[in-house]
Amino acid sequence: MTKKYWTTPPGELLTDTPENKLECIDPNILADFLINAGIKCGMICTGASPQIVQYDITLSDIYSYNKTKIKKALEMFSARYHVNATIDHGSRGDFSVIIPRTPRADLYLKSCLYTNKWNKASRTSCAAGVTTDNNVMIIDMLKAPHILISGETGSGKSVLLNSLIVSLLYKTTPADGQFLMIDPKQVELSLYNDLPHLYKPIVTDATKAVDTLGEVCEEMTRRYSVLSSHGVKQLSDDPELFPRLYVVIDELADLMLTSRKAVEKNIVRIAQLGRAAGIHLIIATQRPTTNIITGLIKANIPTKIALAVSNISDSITILNHGGAEKLTGRGDAIVKPSDSMFEYRIQSAFVPSVDIRRVVNYYKSYKQYFDID
Repeated sequence: MTKKYWTTPPGELLTDTPENKLECIDPNILADFLINAGIKCGMICTGASPQIVQYDITLSDIYSYNKTKIKKALEMFSARYHVNATIDHGSRGDFSVIIPRTPRADLYLKSCLYTNKWNKASRTSCAAGVTTDNNVMIIDMLKAPHILISGETGSGKSVLLNSLIVSLLYKTTPADGQFLMIDPKQVELSLYNDLPHLYKPIVTDATKAVDTLGEVCEEMTRRYSVLSSHGVKQLSDDPELFPRLYVVIDELADLMLTSRKAVEKNIVRIAQLGRAAGIHLIIATQRPTTNIITGLIKANIPTKIALAVSNISDSITILNHGGAEKLTGRGDAIVKPSDSMFEYRIQSAFVPSVDIRRVVNYYKSYKQYFDID
């Protein structure tokens, strides 16, 4: 493979985010309502992200802060204005009031990629979406170095997964990185068939997938031998030795039901040793239960993304606390990065199927045009 022939796709292949009209409650109405409810406060600012409007509020006397009183006032406000207003930690004020946007604003991946933050990101980065402050959420797989995604049906898990993959394709050529995709459902990742980045054809059989994870462990051992022979400790010290390998598993539950011990053993081994060898895991599941996301798997995959789940116990399984059960679905998520003590609420970006086909066809035609082996 001749690396110099490859270039990443142009932005024209992606769909522009349509213009979204913001319809929200006047912040003065909210502030006056809280004051009339006996909460002496003032509005600092209002911010809107694709899924919510956030009202940052300051108290006249911080010592008068009474969360129970504020929650009761917001319940009355919600009933009166037919919204779902909730209290949250203040990012700019003493507390914030969160109200979901109706209808929700559209967010396409292109608007995340063509930003200064994305342009400065490393070649191992992917875009997850935007935060409630409308900052692009970028995850550097070199720091991550693995991602665990969980969310029930309709939460936007597949949309998020496509956003991560396609954004990686905008940073990574087949000479820089390869993908090993495991898709037991045979649906979600089928659009990436024949992508030149594929380490091997997409694995759709659960039994073969278990064996494939064993092959990844063997490849990891081989890579460590190569690193040792070149006198380096990790791939970052000599990136030309071999391309990074991104192992994408769309539904972990299907594999765990096939052979739990083997799957857990191989995933944990890759998670523990894969970073130095340039092997990264991106694992998604609709069932964030303790028999699927085991303690060992959870402990060894530091970067976690929780989409909407049905109950607080599922939220605790993925995040160690509640909160994911209150998300609004359709890509509304909480990101717990490995390199930060803070968590971020984001709206994941949408990648239309036609965009995925364009990106895949770009790489396919590019290979044929230059006759790259």
